[in-house]
Amino acid sequence: MPACNIAGLSSVRWPYVVTHHARSLTLDEVPRDAMTSTRQLQRVLADHGTSFRRLVLHTRMAHALKLLQTDMPVGEVARAVGYVEPARFS
Repeated sequence: MPACNIAGLSSVRWPYVVTHHARSLTLDEVPRDAMTSTRQLQRVLADHGTSFRRLVLHTRMAHALKLLQTDMPVGEVARAVGYVEPARFS
């Protein structure tokens, strides 16, 4: 995977992804919430060297990292960040 600048994508700009990362997100619903177009979202993500799929994955993993620092079992963390099968999380 090429390097990407996910950190440059403010969670304030894409709060919908942060709030809904634990469920199946589509590329079409996020721009609607951010009052922009799908194509503009794709451009912004491309400018940061990433994609929608990688943005969602990064958001899930960042949340999982926080949860793993608690006493929450790994299986529960996996489900909390959107994995139906905890084995796919590891």
